[in-house]
Amino acid sequence: MKNRLMNGVVVACGLMLLASVALADKAEIEKKAQETKVTLSIKEMAADKALDMVSMMSGITIKKTDIPKDAPKVTAELKDVSVLEGIKLITKLAGLTYTVVDDGIEVSGKKKD
Repeated sequence: MKNRLMNGVVVACGLMLLASVALADKAEIEKKAQETKVTLSIKEMAADKALDMVSMMSGITIKKTDIPKDAPKVTAELKDVSVLEGIKLITKLAGLTYTVVDDGIEVSGKKKD
């Protein structure tokens, strides 16, 4: 019985540690996305391709899910703006949503409830 209790405590401590690491990763990604600047010219480009360019230039993983094939193309001139601002602009122009997650930034065609 004592062994089971100790195992439970060890597992709980491990889960708490993993949760705190995950939160730190998300905060670090958000900080990097706010501090990293990009400059690029986007003319009539599919939103997913524009996001690929931002990802490639910044080194931040941008995962795309459920982006409709008929999403509007975007045109924007990004000069020395933060990656987060660039993603905000691109997703707004294309009618998409984004979320900072533990291992990057998720962009989706699904609307938030």
